[in-house]
Amino acid sequence: MPAFGQPHALKNPMPNILISLSAHGYGHAAMTAPIINKINELNNNIKFVIQTSISDTWLRTRIQANFQLIENKYDFGLVMNSAIAVDREASARAYQELHARWQDRIAEQAEVIKIVNPTIVLSNISYLTLAAAAEARIPSIAVSSLNWLEIYRYYLDGGADSKRIQSEMLDAYKLASEFLIFTPGLPMDNVPNTRLLGPSARLGVNHCHSLVSLSMGDRLGLVAFGGIATRLPVEGWPSIPGWRFLVPPEWNTATDRLIPWDRAGLSFVDLIASVDAVITKPGYGTFTEAACNGTAVLAQVRPDWPETPYFESWMAKNARFLTVPERTIHSGDLAEVLEDLLLQPRPPVPKPSGVAEACDIILKTLNKQHM
Repeated sequence: MPAFGQPHALKNPMPNILISLSAHGYGHAAMTAPIINKINELNNNIKFVIQTSISDTWLRTRIQANFQLIENKYDFGLVMNSAIAVDREASARAYQELHARWQDRIAEQAEVIKIVNPTIVLSNISYLTLAAAAEARIPSIAVSSLNWLEIYRYYLDGGADSKRIQSEMLDAYKLASEFLIFTPGLPMDNVPNTRLLGPSARLGVNHCHSLVSLSMGDRLGLVAFGGIATRLPVEGWPSIPGWRFLVPPEWNTATDRLIPWDRAGLSFVDLIASVDAVITKPGYGTFTEAACNGTAVLAQVRPDWPETPYFESWMAKNARFLTVPERTIHSGDLAEVLEDLLLQPRPPVPKPSGVAEACDIILKTLNKQHM
């Protein structure tokens, strides 16, 4: 297999999908992985080439299909100071640098696409990849709950070269044959080729009985703040009678009440399906996977993220769901709010219908091109 970052030329006796995944956390990969798995289940002769800076190790915990991984240099989304704090100045500089040589970047990415020689390109949600696919004369589909144009407008509108950058973004997104928007998602009134789908999420297996040795009969909370490095001061949390918490192994903490989640020996989605509550920040993957597995969610408020009102509206209808301020999460003063959360009535569990809907559209496009 070629080294990471080095695509090799592929002859195409079989259909081949190039999948570009934004590496702004894990959410874009998390919502795309079920699609890849479903397509592979329906047709295991399809080849997958994934272009992203997300690690191979993480991807293989989510994606059951075989794939080749190549590097994505330019799809950064936003520069972050933490899981919820955007570095606006650094983000603006990064976009200015990318668009200062926009046509060169399109040509560079188009060469990568030509080497991979895909039947179609699927982007979540690099607009550069969509522009380059058009340059390489390969049909493309965009899929996500947001696009970087709307995010750029929200945080960076009015900066140097802002109008030109936004125009180039919009022109690129228009080049996709369709933009598939997963529920819950941002409205995209400026993109003409959108189609609204249901949610995308994996379904896990509830292993609560096998976790008794960890829970000791207590309730379990899963503390998960996504793929952008953030560490909560959980060692200072007060003990909450009747609760224990599974925390990321990389936090390097283990006490009677704080348990690294790798000790459970379960996949992440099975953990979500098995615990009593997930403690998190607003994010597509964790929200939809918790809701679609019937698990309660306690979320830190994130008022400056443009998807937040759409997430919260959907979660309020589809899950037991509460939000708390950042100071409450950091202090660990969660006993009362966790009790209130679990006293909420259980709504009907939503189905991740967007997975099958997206697969149907992608496979129809793939089959049309491969005839």
